[in-house]
Amino acid sequence: MPGTYDHVLRYREDVKRPWQLRLYRRPGKFRFAFSNRHGDATRGYLLGFPRAGKSVPRKLEIEVQDTIGSTRYPVGDLIGYRGDSKLKQDSAAAIAAELRRLAEERRQSEAGCLPGADYAPLLSRIGAVSASPEEKLQLKVLLDTLYRVNHVRAIARQRRLRARAETMPEWQAQLAHYEALLAEISAPEFLAPHGYRLPISAIPLETVTAELGAVMDALADEGMTTWITYGALLGYERQGALLPHDDDIDLSIHVPGDDHDAVVTNWKRMMNRIKTGYRGFQKNGFVAIELPCGIEVDLFPCWVVNGVVNAYPHVQGELSEDAFFPVVKKDWAGTELRFPARVEQVLAQAYGDTWRVPDPYWKFDWKRCHARFSAFLTMTRT
Repeated sequence: MPGTYDHVLRYREDVKRPWQLRLYRRPGKFRFAFSNRHGDATRGYLLGFPRAGKSVPRKLEIEVQDTIGSTRYPVGDLIGYRGDSKLKQDSAAAIAAELRRLAEERRQSEAGCLPGADYAPLLSRIGAVSASPEEKLQLKVLLDTLYRVNHVRAIARQRRLRARAETMPEWQAQLAHYEALLAEISAPEFLAPHGYRLPISAIPLETVTAELGAVMDALADEGMTTWITYGALLGYERQGALLPHDDDIDLSIHVPGDDHDAVVTNWKRMMNRIKTGYRGFQKNGFVAIELPCGIEVDLFPCWVVNGVVNAYPHVQGELSEDAFFPVVKKDWAGTELRFPARVEQVLAQAYGDTWRVPDPYWKFDWKRCHARFSAFLTMTRT
């Protein structure tokens, strides 16, 4: 056991809840917690551990955490108790059950969140548990989702797990079980490319399309033609609804201009108008607004110069003008909205020939996009 200990606060046998004590070490100070490892109600249970099985008195342990990781010791090693120090081994299933319990606790909490100090002990348990790399990766995604931290990292790990399952058929059933648990822990939000968001499906489609149609008509009255595109277009064509794993709506907006300089000038003017008139906010090359129902709408510029169509961020001359124009009107959930002329061509260019197959963790290559449209993006910033 490393270090020299100044003192240890002894265990109170009458405690009926998890109890944190302090361990002092030279150099440094580290926290630890201990109680009945097997859930004796007269003694509580180790912080972060669910109750499991029958009460087994006197089988206690302390978890010591430092910058390197987490180490567990029998209580007897620290306070001189000479009882049985054989401890039940931690498992991935036990950690998953604890995360599920904490998720329910978070949903019932008035604040709707959990103490951030509990994140590190759980992460240490995941690192120390005897489990496969895939199981540990799953637990890390669940943990990040539970505490609503680093959605970019969680999404990247989720894609790795799905890619691994594609090469390991025996993992398909396990992956389905894990993703069901992920949905349970993340509820009512879900893990989305833009963060932990409420699903669009939680809002009636009729409400969304009515509000979207009102914005599109208002823009049209100001001479700005918009149409459904990309993710929203994919949902409409594939299932007649917004994608359940999507968290925004994509529109294309036509930018007039005889040359690229004129296009950039007009697009800057249009973005400023949208920002001031519709409470929009500028992003990298496009502008976004928020519907009254809370859904974000991204407006991507589309322009034609010398017969070449550019539709940021997916098209740079690959499609002809008749793939988009003239835009056509279609009914969607009781509201008439505008769509590109050749929907399947647009979707195949944006998502590939497999666009009909759902992939909730599909990732767009923004780095490649920014390289392709670098001149346009630079001009819109100046």
